[in-house]
Amino acid sequence: MDLHVGLPNAGTAYLQQLLYDNREDLRVGLVGEAPRALDRGARDLAGGGGEQWQAIADAVTVAPDRILLSSEGFSAVDAAGAARAVRDLAPAEVRVVCTVQHPVLLIPLVWQQLVRSGATESLDEFVEGLRGGAYSTLVPDPVDVVDAWAAAVPAADVHVVVVPSGVGSESVLWALFASATDLDPAIVEGWEPEDGSRSDVALELLRRVNVALGDRVPDAQRRYRELVRPLVRSAIGDDVGRGTTLSQDDTAWATERGRSIAAALGQRSHPVHGDLADLHAVATDDWPDPGPVDDTAIAPFAVKMIAALLINLRNTRARIPDHDKHSKRRAGTAT
Repeated sequence: MDLHVGLPNAGTAYLQQLLYDNREDLRVGLVGEAPRALDRGARDLAGGGGEQWQAIADAVTVAPDRILLSSEGFSAVDAAGAARAVRDLAPAEVRVVCTVQHPVLLIPLVWQQLVRSGATESLDEFVEGLRGGAYSTLVPDPVDVVDAWAAAVPAADVHVVVVPSGVGSESVLWALFASATDLDPAIVEGWEPEDGSRSDVALELLRRVNVALGDRVPDAQRRYRELVRPLVRSAIGDDVGRGTTLSQDDTAWATERGRSIAAALGQRSHPVHGDLADLHAVATDDWPDPGPVDDTAIAPFAVKMIAALLINLRNTRARIPDHDKHSKRRAGTAT
């Protein structure tokens, strides 16, 4: 069986969708098919103390099909948790596949995901914290992750898949992943997912909304998804604008970090699918230093968001029975 350790924002969601959509043709069983179930199981392995992982392991031992488990949460598991996973999955022989992304491309994606969940830090502030040793759970060191799992299985059974960059990279990633897991890549026609990234203007607008909201949204995660994201999506639409990139100084630091990761992984004896140079060799010379987003760039989108809010309010009121009648009655009472 295969256990996919998807480091955060390293193509995991894309691969999971391909595997799920084509599970019958690939003849692969995906125990705990809902990603959240596997994520909860991974948290158990990382010391969460729940029972989800044991349920997954029990299902694997009786599954008639070939099994593939995939979760970003496996990247947070230490050596002890990895050893437990392999032990609980016995008698199945576990092959570990780790997907790794270039830090220059990875870090902005992680920050974007945080902002979409209500974070208020700017990208510069996030990278400053990262360079100071913070956020290690959000941007784990791939070498530490690989070493943790390599302590539980033979080195030859820990495969490293390097996420490629450039046009068509998702299809190439699928081919590399299929090679690591002995799947036939031709069975699945790779597709280019919709770009989940947002422009610097879109992210700055959302970040400022987060700052203004503070802690005034109860049940933050669920309410945030229901209230804030749709409004920002209405305002931004299909805007691509200027992509979110690191400053020149942070790019140099992240590139050097990628070079160190590539060198360390190259010293291990694990099978590598793809080119380790892709962890540091991204052409960034023509990338402008992003600098701050100007208020004049944000203003048109802020106006659109206000309009979207008013339309949403109108539609919500229209769904409330007799809302207008009650409103008029209250107005008459007030006069």
